[in-house]
Amino acid sequence: PSFAMEDLKSISQACFVSLPRKAKPNKPVRSTEQEVGRRYRIFRETWAYLEREVLRCQAEAHTDVLDNVMSFVLSHNPALTETSKRLDIPVAALMMGVNMSDHTAVFNLLAKRLRSSVTPMVARLHAKDCNSIAAMIQKVVTDTMQVSGSEDVEVKRNVCTMSMLAEWHDSVVIKTPGSPSKRQKKSSHGIRKEDPIVVILEDLEGFKVSALQDFILICSKYLEKLPIVLIFGVSTTVMAIHNMIPQSASSCLAIETFFSMPVTEYLSQVFEKVLLEPSISFKLGHAVFQFIVDVVLFHDFSLTNLLQMMKMAMFEHFYHNPSSLLCCHQEELKDVLQCMSQMDMNDVLGQPSYQRYCAIWSWYKHSTYACSVQRRSCCAICTMLCYNFGGLCIAAPTRDQPMPTMLVLATFSCLDSRQTLFALIVPCLATSP
Repeated sequence: PSFAMEDLKSISQACFVSLPRKAKPNKPVRSTEQEVGRRYRIFRETWAYLEREVLRCQAEAHTDVLDNVMSFVLSHNPALTETSKRLDIPVAALMMGVNMSDHTAVFNLLAKRLRSSVTPMVARLHAKDCNSIAAMIQKVVTDTMQVSGSEDVEVKRNVCTMSMLAEWHDSVVIKTPGSPSKRQKKSSHGIRKEDPIVVILEDLEGFKVSALQDFILICSKYLEKLPIVLIFGVSTTVMAIHNMIPQSASSCLAIETFFSMPVTEYLSQVFEKVLLEPSISFKLGHAVFQFIVDVVLFHDFSLTNLLQMMKMAMFEHFYHNPSSLLCCHQEELKDVLQCMSQMDMNDVLGQPSYQRYCAIWSWYKHSTYACSVQRRSCCAICTMLCYNFGGLCIAAPTRDQPMPTMLVLATFSCLDSRQTLFALIVPCLATSP
């Protein structure tokens, strides 16, 4: 069908020309395979050092509370008490805070110290792996029996009971008469009669109440045969223990509470001793540093997340910046500068931090030159002062000078004509650079 021109007034007719885009010249390849390999090596070394320092700060922050927990295990060891007097299960309630992602590292350190100094029989229970009483008993039996020297003991899943653990404990610890070979085999386990069995429940709030109640009652029943000590990892407050565990089970526990360092305090130590440490060449920019501080100190309080964000920021820095080669050791800096291209050097000179440094240095140079004559004339020190008889020596700092100087004034009382005074006045070395 035909349309009149009036019906097509709303249609604008035009001619569009599509021109091909100009081909952009290929950017020169700035990073050779050797330079990329060197940057990756520096990244791995820098990250390993930073991670090691952060974990060291974390270990130092929890040293006191872990020492107190170990002292509690040693002093409340049921193995040192007569079986008839074992009434309550010793429990150390460790208040860890809400940063649950960091708890695993702390409990790893605690278990390692317990195995090396207190007892080789340490069992660790996680709520995600112990959703029933059978799973809890199985984990305790397997972890306890897999101690150093007892790898020959085969643990079957269908026979993991507390009775089996008690029989194994008696056979390993109690010395029975026998041949020298058997006695040697028993002593090779490294388990002493006074060694307790430590069971760590790392995330107490995550366990089922019914399974936790049954586990406590069973441990209380076998307390005369097994020297059991419990350690509870609590993320909230002590009231969570009493709210979760019924009175019938909590009456079997002798609980002592231990508080770890507040997470905000030791995270502040990490920022101060690690991220701002001059010996670490990698430094965060203002925006990235402020973002990490806001996320860690005001959101999740997690040192694990801090390490992950730091690793991603460091990887991004070394991956995209050829000038990141300068984040090397001091002894390698001369060789790195010699292999850098002119383009890389221009990038370094164009960095905002370098521009601020040049501006500050220029201002300092001009300001110090203006008062250099006055400083040379008035900044003097007395380097040698000798006299025969006593006098009074007054030292006054020159507060009006930009560099630390000292003026020494001496007053004397002439006692006789033989008193002598030798003083050598020399210009102060606080001159302009």
